[in-house]
Amino acid sequence: MSIGELNVSRWLEAHCNRNSQLSVLPRSLLLIDVMGDDDYQLVVADLFQNRLRAFKRNLTSDIVLCDLPNSLIAFYTNHLEPRVPAVAVACGQDLFIFKNSKPFFKFRIPSSTILPVEASFWEKLGNNSVVSGINIGIEEINSTSLTLLTGRSQELMCTTSQESFIKRYRYKPLVKESSITCMCTIKKSSYDKKALSCPVLATESGNIYFLDPQTLAILQQANTCSRTSTPFVISSIGLFDVEYKIVIGCREGYICILMRGWLEGKLIIEFLHDIVDLVIVPGDNFIVVATSQKTLSCFTKRGQNLWSIKTASQVVCLCLVPICHLNVNLIAVGLRGGTIQLYHGRVVVDYTTVPETPSTITFGQLGQEENVMVVVTLAGTVTYKILKRTADFNVRFKENVPLLQCKPIPLPKRSKLFLEQSLRERNIATDMHQFFQQDLMRLRLKNASELVNCIENLENKEEFKIEAKICIRASAFMDTL
Repeated sequence: MSIGELNVSRWLEAHCNRNSQLSVLPRSLLLIDVMGDDDYQLVVADLFQNRLRAFKRNLTSDIVLCDLPNSLIAFYTNHLEPRVPAVAVACGQDLFIFKNSKPFFKFRIPSSTILPVEASFWEKLGNNSVVSGINIGIEEINSTSLTLLTGRSQELMCTTSQESFIKRYRYKPLVKESSITCMCTIKKSSYDKKALSCPVLATESGNIYFLDPQTLAILQQANTCSRTSTPFVISSIGLFDVEYKIVIGCREGYICILMRGWLEGKLIIEFLHDIVDLVIVPGDNFIVVATSQKTLSCFTKRGQNLWSIKTASQVVCLCLVPICHLNVNLIAVGLRGGTIQLYHGRVVVDYTTVPETPSTITFGQLGQEENVMVVVTLAGTVTYKILKRTADFNVRFKENVPLLQCKPIPLPKRSKLFLEQSLRERNIATDMHQFFQQDLMRLRLKNASELVNCIENLENKEEFKIEAKICIRASAFMDTL
């Protein structure tokens, strides 16, 4: 379907605010029931002003954050009524959790293990009153990869005035901290809309933490994969207590998958170009990945490429658009220039536009309206679009079969022979039945004549025994008396 064929707009332009001055990272925009009164609000983690804001018709909540926010999630922590969700925002090494627009809990990422060589180096510097022989110690840790060192040692390797730097920090405790780079949630034991969900945190060092929704303690810890990688986008599907899949996109171009019971993820896809965003399509569990080379690709959970298409402009963000009353899951693809295309599989079924290039897109319920798309652009414009109740995407759907399924499946020789024989039997079933009956009558006639000959040739008319042997080979058989 070409864009020229899409003449009728399925979206109502509800509101466009050009003076909001919001600076929002991808996955820092949510539509949630903040107060538990079924009146959904827009929650934004503003990067420019370090604030957590909630909008209804106007600004309803404004909370100052102590650090730059990089990700935002919402989850339910208990079964108490009214069901009020917790809003969690990641700032550096800390996860700040709010309820009813008030501070609720703070979780900090545990410190990572420090290399023995690095720990010994700083311990020696702290015990010596005079800084001497630092070049020998620096050469020892210089052979180690920078990604495995603490921030203090990394800064030491890059600074020119190393002696003054050591004098300033040598008596301070050495701690290896890792920042939260991305987050998501996973349902714990039920798919209900307001069921308990476990926060899933990914850190810059490649660690994945699963938190208990009630106690906010670490339930499980795993690594992204065996290679050195830094997660920047994460998505989940399934139930934590039953079976789940965590798909992780890394800055190095890796796509890793983590399943229940694994302590380390598995690398399934490796791109030569940078990954922009990814989403998991429910039902089929396909992984749709956008890259910096204007490419949109679909993969299975095993990493098999089903299809790849080129987009008109560079992709800047992705968003899953579930339309429940139509039982359809679309993918909103934000393109540079302000165009948002909606894909069903690899087919463009609709499109809409915003004033500038979108920064992030979210879809869900806002207020009492169920299907609302909210787009925040790079210039800070906030656009609200409502899906018409009469919108029907099914009339424009084409057959959405993966490319690999269009090719005939190679069959083994025995299976192919079996299918050919089965087809032959169906086509000439009547003739085969008549031939079988004729052969059976001949067999009976031959056995009767042999019996008569045996009786006539006996002299004393004594009793005798007839033994018949039938040897069948393929389509021929032999009767021996």
